[in-house]
Amino acid sequence: MSRLNEANILLAKEIIGRYPKARSATIPLLHLSQQQNGHITNDAIAHIAELVGATAAEVDGPPGATLALPAREKPAPDVAASAPAWRCSAT
Repeated sequence: MSRLNEANILLAKEIIGRYPKARSATIPLLHLSQQQNGHITNDAIAHIAELVGATAAEVDGPPGATLALPAREKPAPDVAASAPAWRCSAT
C-alpha cells in the first residue's frame, strides 16, 4: 500500500488544517506515510502532493522527502531478524 489509508487521510486533513498553507504540512505527511508503510514510494509522494496542492517534484525535492526522510522506496530492514543469534542473546 502506498497511498494513505482512509484513517490516515482523515488524519492528514487534520494535520493540513494546523498550518496556514497546506504545503507546510508536507514533511509531517511524509512522516505519516512512512509510519503507515515503513518507507516512502513515488505513489505516496504523488498522493501527498495531491493533498497539499503541490507537484510530486515539489514534495520529493528539498526540503521534502529527499532530505527529511532516510527511508525511501524500500522497507526498513528487520535488524533483529538479520543480526546473528549470538549478538542478540543476553550474556
